Amino acid sequence: MITQLNVKEGDIAATTQPAAVVTSFDKMKIDIKINEYDILGVEEGKPVTINIDALDKDYQGTIKNISRVATIENGVSYFESEVDFDGDEDARSGMSAEVRLVTSEADNTTSISAEAIQTAEDGSTFVYMYADDKKKTLKEQPVTLGISDGTFTQITEGLYPGDTILYKPSMNLDMMYGMQVPAE
Repeated sequence: MITQLNVKEGDIAATTQPAAVVTSFDKMKIDIKINEYDILGVEEGKPVTINIDALDKDYQGTIKNISRVATIENGVSYFESEVDFDGDEDARSGMSAEVRLVTSEADNTTSISAEAIQTAEDGSTFVYMYADDKKKTLKEQPVTLGISDGTFTQITEGLYPGDTILYKPSMNLDMMYGMQVPAE
Protein backbone atom coordinates (compact mmCIF):
# COMPACT_ATOMS: atom_id res chain seq x y z
CA MET A 1 0.00 0.00 0.00
CA ILE A 2 1.32 3.50 -0.84
CA THR A 3 1.26 5.42 2.44
CA GLN A 4 3.04 8.58 1.30
CA LEU A 5 3.31 10.20 -2.14
CA ASN A 6 5.91 12.95 -2.39
CA VAL A 7 5.54 13.91 -6.08
CA LYS A 8 2.70 14.85 -8.38
CA GLU A 9 2.39 14.36 -12.10
CA GLY A 10 4.75 16.73 -13.85
CA ASP A 11 7.03 17.30 -10.80
CA ILE A 12 10.75 16.79 -11.09
CA ALA A 13 11.76 14.07 -8.66
CA ALA A 14 14.53 14.95 -6.20
CA THR A 15 17.28 12.43 -5.55
CA THR A 16 17.24 13.26 -1.82
CA GLN A 17 13.61 12.27 -1.21
CA PRO A 18 11.74 9.11 -2.19
CA ALA A 19 8.92 9.62 -4.67
CA ALA A 20 6.65 7.34 -2.64
CA VAL A 21 6.63 5.21 0.50
CA VAL A 22 5.19 1.72 0.16
CA THR A 23 4.20 0.06 3.44
CA SER A 24 3.28 -3.55 4.14
CA PHE A 25 0.93 -4.08 7.07
CA ASP A 26 1.33 -7.87 7.02
CA LYS A 27 4.56 -7.68 9.02
CA MET A 28 4.67 -4.85 11.53
CA LYS A 29 7.32 -3.61 13.97
CA ILE A 30 7.14 -1.72 17.27
CA ASP A 31 10.16 0.10 18.67
CA ILE A 32 10.26 -0.32 22.45
CA LYS A 33 12.44 0.78 25.36
CA ILE A 34 13.17 -1.74 28.11
CA ASN A 35 14.05 -0.38 31.56
CA GLU A 36 17.43 -1.49 32.91
CA TYR A 37 15.69 -3.19 35.86
CA ASP A 38 13.66 -5.36 33.48
CA ILE A 39 16.31 -6.20 30.87
CA LEU A 40 17.73 -9.32 32.57
CA GLY A 41 14.63 -11.41 31.88
CA VAL A 42 14.34 -10.30 28.25
CA GLU A 43 15.82 -12.35 25.41
CA GLU A 44 15.61 -12.10 21.65
CA GLY A 45 13.04 -14.52 20.28
CA LYS A 46 10.84 -14.45 23.40
CA PRO A 47 7.12 -14.18 22.71
CA VAL A 48 5.20 -11.05 23.72
CA THR A 49 1.60 -9.93 23.74
CA ILE A 50 0.85 -6.58 22.10
CA ASN A 51 -2.32 -4.65 22.90
CA ILE A 52 -3.11 -1.78 20.54
CA ASP A 53 -4.92 0.76 22.70
CA ALA A 54 -7.37 2.06 20.08
CA LEU A 55 -8.41 -1.42 18.99
CA ASP A 56 -8.54 -3.13 22.39
CA LYS A 57 -7.13 -6.11 20.55
CA ASP A 58 -4.19 -8.41 21.32
CA TYR A 59 -1.55 -9.57 18.86
CA GLN A 60 1.30 -12.02 19.38
CA GLY A 61 4.83 -10.93 18.57
CA THR A 62 8.51 -11.62 19.14
CA ILE A 63 11.37 -9.62 20.70
CA LYS A 64 14.11 -8.74 18.18
CA ASN A 65 17.34 -6.73 18.13
CA ILE A 66 17.93 -5.82 21.78
CA SER A 67 20.56 -3.08 22.00
CA ARG A 68 23.65 -3.92 24.06
CA VAL A 69 24.16 -0.22 24.86
CA ALA A 70 21.79 1.72 27.11
CA THR A 71 20.16 4.99 26.13
CA ILE A 72 19.75 7.41 29.04
CA GLU A 73 16.67 9.64 29.22
CA ASN A 74 15.99 11.82 32.26
CA GLY A 75 18.52 9.83 34.28
CA VAL A 76 16.90 6.46 33.50
CA SER A 77 18.68 3.81 31.42
CA TYR A 78 16.72 2.03 28.70
CA PHE A 79 17.66 -0.58 26.12
CA GLU A 80 16.07 -0.13 22.71
CA SER A 81 14.56 -3.17 21.04
CA GLU A 82 12.05 -4.14 18.39
CA VAL A 83 8.96 -6.30 18.48
CA ASP A 84 7.84 -7.95 15.24
CA PHE A 85 4.24 -9.07 14.79
CA ASP A 86 1.73 -9.96 12.11
CA GLY A 87 -0.67 -7.09 11.56
CA ASP A 88 -4.15 -7.21 10.12
CA GLU A 89 -6.57 -4.81 8.42
CA ASP A 90 -7.19 -2.98 11.73
CA ALA A 91 -3.58 -2.35 12.83
CA ARG A 92 -2.12 0.90 11.53
CA SER A 93 1.29 2.46 11.65
CA GLY A 94 1.62 5.02 14.46
CA MET A 95 -1.00 3.55 16.82
CA SER A 96 -0.13 3.39 20.54
CA ALA A 97 0.48 -0.08 21.91
CA GLU A 98 1.38 -1.83 25.15
CA VAL A 99 3.84 -4.73 24.97
CA ARG A 100 3.67 -7.40 27.70
CA LEU A 101 6.43 -9.94 28.25
CA VAL A 102 6.44 -12.67 30.89
CA THR A 103 9.99 -13.00 32.21
CA SER A 104 9.13 -15.60 34.86
CA GLU A 105 6.03 -17.12 36.37
CA ALA A 106 4.99 -19.39 39.20
CA ASP A 107 1.63 -21.04 39.83
CA ASN A 108 -0.05 -21.82 43.17
CA THR A 109 2.42 -19.88 45.28
CA THR A 110 2.28 -17.61 48.30
CA SER A 111 3.20 -14.01 47.56
CA ILE A 112 3.19 -10.87 49.67
CA SER A 113 3.82 -7.17 49.17
CA ALA A 114 7.53 -6.58 48.66
CA GLU A 115 7.27 -3.70 51.15
CA ALA A 116 6.57 -6.17 53.98
CA ILE A 117 9.90 -7.95 53.47
CA GLN A 118 12.80 -6.91 55.70
CA THR A 119 16.51 -7.61 55.21
CA ALA A 120 18.78 -8.37 58.17
CA GLU A 121 22.39 -7.18 58.38
CA ASP A 122 23.61 -10.63 57.34
CA GLY A 123 21.47 -10.45 54.17
CA SER A 124 18.80 -12.91 55.30
CA THR A 125 15.17 -11.94 54.79
CA PHE A 126 12.28 -11.96 57.22
CA VAL A 127 8.84 -10.53 57.90
CA TYR A 128 7.40 -9.29 61.16
CA MET A 129 4.69 -11.36 62.83
CA TYR A 130 3.08 -11.23 66.25
CA ALA A 131 4.73 -13.73 68.59
CA ASP A 132 1.47 -14.53 70.38
CA ASP A 133 -2.29 -14.04 70.18
CA LYS A 134 -2.17 -10.96 72.42
CA LYS A 135 -0.41 -9.07 69.62
CA LYS A 136 1.95 -7.30 72.00
CA THR A 137 5.23 -8.93 71.02
CA LEU A 138 6.79 -9.10 67.57
CA LYS A 139 8.99 -11.78 66.11
CA GLU A 140 11.11 -11.89 63.00
CA GLN A 141 9.89 -14.77 60.83
CA PRO A 142 12.63 -15.91 58.40
CA VAL A 143 11.39 -16.29 54.81
CA THR A 144 12.91 -17.56 51.59
CA LEU A 145 12.16 -15.43 48.55
CA GLY A 146 11.22 -16.58 45.07
CA ILE A 147 10.46 -14.48 42.02
CA SER A 148 9.32 -10.87 42.28
CA ASP A 149 7.77 -8.30 39.98
CA GLY A 150 8.92 -5.46 42.23
CA THR A 151 5.48 -5.12 43.82
CA PHE A 152 4.78 -8.67 45.01
CA THR A 153 7.35 -11.30 45.97
CA GLN A 154 6.90 -15.05 46.08
CA ILE A 155 7.62 -16.67 49.47
CA THR A 156 8.89 -20.23 48.99
CA GLU A 157 9.51 -21.00 52.69
CA GLY A 158 8.58 -19.51 56.05
CA LEU A 159 4.91 -18.56 55.64
CA TYR A 160 1.74 -20.54 55.35
CA PRO A 161 -1.75 -19.65 54.12
CA GLY A 162 -3.59 -17.89 56.93
CA ASP A 163 -0.46 -16.42 58.57
CA THR A 164 -0.77 -12.74 59.42
CA ILE A 165 2.29 -10.61 58.83
CA LEU A 166 2.87 -6.95 59.59
CA TYR A 167 2.98 -4.60 56.67
CA LYS A 168 5.15 -1.48 57.03
CA PRO A 169 6.13 -2.11 60.66
CA SER A 170 6.85 0.92 62.83
CA MET A 171 7.98 1.45 66.39
CA ASN A 172 4.38 2.06 67.45
CA LEU A 173 2.46 -1.23 67.38
CA ASP A 174 -0.86 0.60 67.13
CA MET A 175 0.20 2.07 63.78
CA MET A 176 1.06 -1.26 62.12
CA TYR A 177 -1.02 -2.72 59.35
CA GLY A 178 -1.76 -6.43 59.31
CA MET A 179 -1.78 -8.40 56.09
CA GLN A 180 -3.06 -11.97 55.92
CA VAL A 181 -1.44 -14.51 53.63
CA PRO A 182 -4.26 -15.72 51.37
CA ALA A 183 -5.48 -19.29 51.73
CA GLU A 184 -4.80 -21.61 48.81
